[in-house]
Amino acid sequence: MWQEEIKKNFKHKVDRDQIKLHICPYCSNNRYNLEINSVEGIYHCWVCGASGRIEKFFTDQSLNFDTTGWKPSVVTREEKDVELMDLSLFKAVDYTTNKKFLISRGIEAEDVSRYNLLTVDHGRYKDRLIIPLKEGEKYVYFVSRDMFPRGKYLNPVIDRKNLLLYYLGEDVSVRKRLYIVEGAFDAIAVNKLGFSVAMLIGSSLSDGQIKKIKRIGFSEVVVCLDGDLKKKAVDMQLNLIRDGVNAKIILIPGNEDPNDLYVADRKYLKKILERPKEVTLLERAEMAMKG
Repeated sequence: MWQEEIKKNFKHKVDRDQIKLHICPYCSNNRYNLEINSVEGIYHCWVCGASGRIEKFFTDQSLNFDTTGWKPSVVTREEKDVELMDLSLFKAVDYTTNKKFLISRGIEAEDVSRYNLLTVDHGRYKDRLIIPLKEGEKYVYFVSRDMFPRGKYLNPVIDRKNLLLYYLGEDVSVRKRLYIVEGAFDAIAVNKLGFSVAMLIGSSLSDGQIKKIKRIGFSEVVVCLDGDLKKKAVDMQLNLIRDGVNAKIILIPGNEDPNDLYVADRKYLKKILERPKEVTLLERAEMAMKG
């Protein structure tokens, strides 16, 4: 196998999925700074910057690239156009195996098919929960997260500022109102209660995203960010109003987020979602003072 070819030809040490070469063949640094990632199929020297796919490394070093057992990355770092991503490379997440984590995030068994929740058994997204996201009916992006408490996100790196990732509500009568939340779990929680919802993929709404909101035909936008982002939520509401959008706000209590409230008491979350408000001048001043 290709890993054995590397180990046979180079003094090395192994750190999880990384094979670290003692001497970089490109710059001769001898402090284990050239790393080969056997999962993602890439190499990189942290001294000279030499990097690329493993295939190139083998060609450069005149080694035999035996692909036995080789599984390249499902989505490579070079993949810039997630819109072209083939979701058939992934598989449905096993709800039974990951039930404890999924329940902790308010995900029920029927949500696996409803939201097309996926995972993969190799590559850079191995064993992560993958949540494909749409603009309307078209998948254009996904987020992925470790399926354990305090897990981290690993998301594709593309230009996202003009993507508007949203789920439409079940009830046609409420599709004119769009809720803006911060995370994918928040978006799923709000949508499961019947509302149309969009997810932020950045710190603010871009001009392109606001234009899409208008073009799709949402007549009202409700900003519903995490409880510790109240000032940011107020600023976003004001920016929407300045852009001619009828915008309201929901101030989530404490440091909770919509998904936290859904898991704790979904009836309570639905109740506050149904009552968006306009922030008073006094409230805005208080937000500004808190900074």
